[in-house]
Amino acid sequence: TLSKSFSIFVSKASNLWGVGNVTGQPVHLEDQKLCRLLKDNGDGKKENKELSQQLINASSKNLEEIESRHQRRITAINIPPNVMDWGSTILTKLDLSSNGIFELPDGLYEFANLTHLNVSRNCLFGLSHKLGNLTNLENLDINTNLITELPDSIEKLDKITEFECHENPITKPPSAVWSRGIANVRNFFKDMRKSGTEKNVDLKVLVLGLSEAGKTSLINGLIKPDKEALTRVGDRTIGIEKRTWVMSRPQKKAANLLLHDFA
Repeated sequence: TLSKSFSIFVSKASNLWGVGNVTGQPVHLEDQKLCRLLKDNGDGKKENKELSQQLINASSKNLEEIESRHQRRITAINIPPNVMDWGSTILTKLDLSSNGIFELPDGLYEFANLTHLNVSRNCLFGLSHKLGNLTNLENLDINTNLITELPDSIEKLDKITEFECHENPITKPPSAVWSRGIANVRNFFKDMRKSGTEKNVDLKVLVLGLSEAGKTSLINGLIKPDKEALTRVGDRTIGIEKRTWVMSRPQKKAANLLLHDFA
């Protein structure tokens, strides 16, 4: 038998037991459905119930902090209704790291008193826009998951001073933004909200090859296919020549290929 949830192998195929989580890659939507199907039909079911019981026990003692077992077999967080009052008024620190959790339930986003939330080293596919409800957060750790986009509601979390999101395939905002810290992330979404967004249709293309291999002739044929493409000897490229190829696309805005022709 497997020592951990099969669904974790689906989402992080090279995540080996005893080695620790590896950097995740975007998971296809159909594979996400399979993971959720496995989660709801037995995979990690025992461990999921144990976590629910741990929440119940912590609420009965009015604990302010709770740390789950780090066993990588927990795939879901099922929050019992009778712990919601405790979670939203008393609980301040929640550590769910190093498991196999795919998504955070809506109930968790009602734990508005949280100041610390650690969901690192899981298999999270994303974060809900309801993350913006956790306005008391000071420390948020989502390292080493499968998250491709941060929710724009993160702009509301102005108390966060410590934010970790490395080892995720995040494309929104771009790495040049999130790698510089939470303040830059908040400003990114703030600017987006005020100014709106525009899709970038410019693509830089580097054309490399041996001298006189026909690079310029190839570019000529792409840009002006109805004209002579071959380059005369006296017109050979010296240095780097920059040209633009406006490529039409059906039912989409034309793309601008910024061609760099290297001699």
